[in-house]
Amino acid sequence: MTISIQSQNDDGFILYESRAICQYIATKYADQGTRLIPNELQAKALFYQASSVETANFDPCAHKAVLEMVFKPCVVDSDLLQDGLTHTHAGCSE
Repeated sequence: MTISIQSQNDDGFILYESRAICQYIATKYADQGTRLIPNELQAKALFYQASSVETANFDPCAHKAVLEMVFKPCVVDSDLLQDGLTHTHAGCSE
């Protein structure tokens, strides 16, 4: 199985993880077009708060759904997949 990791190479500066890449690009090009991350302190704090909530609450459940719907049909080693599902966030309902 081949695993692909999103990465950004900006003149030798290599960054991975989609949220980090998005924040890097939004900050680097903040003066070009619509600001994607607020500049005002309280608005920026609310933006990062929402990002943290999404990371903590949505991502674990979405991860489980992707395992079930995308990878489960393709995986030969069902024990490996079940191990991944077992260790997925316990707060996600079936």
